[in-house]
Amino acid sequence: MIIETGGWRSALLSKLGNRTGASVRLAGDGLAVLFALGTGSACSFLVQVMLARVMGPEQFGVYALVMSWVMTLSLFLSFGLDSTILRFVAAYRSLAHFGALRGLLRRTTQIVVAGSLIAAATMALISIFLGPGVSAAFLAGALLLPILTLLQFGNKILVSLHHPVCAVLSGQMARHCILAGVILVLAYGVRFPLNAQRAILLVSFAVLVALLANQYYTSRFLPKDVSRVPAEYRTREWLGVGLPLLVVTAAEQILSRGDIIMLGFFRSKTEVGIYGAAVALTMCMDMVISSLNSVIAPRFAELHARHNRDGLQRLLTRSSMIVVLAVLPVALILILFGPQILRLFGKGFVSGSGALALLAIGYLIRALTGSVGLILSMTGMQSLYARTVAVTACINLGFDLVLIPRYGVIGAAAATVCGVALRSIALGVIAASKGGTMPTAVAPMLLRLRGTSPVPVVREIE
Repeated sequence: MIIETGGWRSALLSKLGNRTGASVRLAGDGLAVLFALGTGSACSFLVQVMLARVMGPEQFGVYALVMSWVMTLSLFLSFGLDSTILRFVAAYRSLAHFGALRGLLRRTTQIVVAGSLIAAATMALISIFLGPGVSAAFLAGALLLPILTLLQFGNKILVSLHHPVCAVLSGQMARHCILAGVILVLAYGVRFPLNAQRAILLVSFAVLVALLANQYYTSRFLPKDVSRVPAEYRTREWLGVGLPLLVVTAAEQILSRGDIIMLGFFRSKTEVGIYGAAVALTMCMDMVISSLNSVIAPRFAELHARHNRDGLQRLLTRSSMIVVLAVLPVALILILFGPQILRLFGKGFVSGSGALALLAIGYLIRALTGSVGLILSMTGMQSLYARTVAVTACINLGFDLVLIPRYGVIGAAAATVCGVALRSIALGVIAASKGGTMPTAVAPMLLRLRGTSPVPVVREIE
C-alpha cells in the first residue's frame, strides 16, 4: 500500500496502534537485538582483526584453538539446562508457579557452577602436559571457562524473563566493546606485546564485566514474588528435559567447533589461524540467528502451553523472514568480497577466502530452514531432536576426518557446509511431519504446494 507523503506519520501511527501487542513487541525486541548485535559484531570483528595483525597467524591459531575448546566446554557445562530454562521459566511465570521458578533457577545454577569449576580445574591440570606454545594459553582458558559458562547461562535466564535485549547488551555488545577498547589501548596505544595467553586473559576480564552486568539485570527483572515463596524442586523433570538436549549441544559443537579442533590435530597452527579468521567473520551470522531465536523462545513456549498452533506458525514464519533478511546481505558480502575483507587480518590470511565463502553459504542454509531446533526442543520432541542431531553430527565428523587431513582449510569448510545442510534438511522434514509446523520463511508457499491453507502471517498473535 502506498502512503501519501503528507500523511505518512499519522498513517504509520494508526497502523501501529492497530497492532499493539505481541507483534509490536516482537518487532521492537527484534530491532533492538539486531542493533545491539550489530554493534557487538562490529567490535568482535575489530577484536579479531587487531589480534590477528598483532599476533600473526601462528599465535592467532593458538588463540583460536584454545577459544574453541573453551566455547565448546562452556556449552557442554550447561548440561542442556539452558534449554530447560527457556522452556520452563516462561511457562512458570505465565502460570504464576513462583515456587517452581525459584527452585528451577537455584538448582540449575548450582549444577552449572559445580560443573564449570570441576572442568576448569581439569583443564588447568591438562595444561601441564601440553607443549610450551599452547600450555600457557590453555591455562588462561581454564580461568575463562567458568566465567563464560555462567555468562551464557545467565543470558538464557534473561531471555526467558522476556528481556532478550538486556541479554544481548551484556552477553554480546558490552563484552565485545570492552574487549575492543582494552586491546586498542594496550596493543596500539602503549604497544603492549600480546600473545595467545594474554589475549585470553583480556577476554576473561571483558567476560567478567559482562557477567556482573548480567547479574544486575537478572536481579532487577526477576519477579518479586519469587523471593517470597519457598523453592519447589523438580530436578528429575528438569534434567529429563535437559540431558537429551545435552546430546544436541554436543552434536552442534561438533558442527560449529569440531572443524577448528580437527585442524589443530591434523594441520599446522598457521592453518588454524587462517581458518579461525574465516570462522570469526561468519560468527556475526551465528549471533544473529541464535539471538533472534532467543527472542521468540519465551513467546513460543507460552503459545505451545496454550496449544495455539496457528499462533506458533505465524510466529515462526515472521521470525524466519527476519532472520533471512538479516543474514542474506552479510552472506553476500562475505562471498563476493572475502579476499578484501580477510586482507584486513593480514596478507597471510587471504588464502582463507574460499573457506569463508563456503561457511557463509552454510549459515545461509541454516537461516533459510528457520528455527527448526526450537520447535522440536520446545514441543516435547527433544529426544527425537537429540537422536537426529547426533546422527548428523557423526556423519559430519566423518566428513572432517576425510576432508581435513587432505584438503586442510577448504576441506574443513566443505565438511561443515555438508553437515549443516544435512542437519537442517533432516530436522525441517521432522518438524513438518511430526510437529505439523514449518519454521522456514517460505512456509506459506510450501503449505500451498501441499494443498494446505497457509496461516495468514498478517494476523495478530493473540
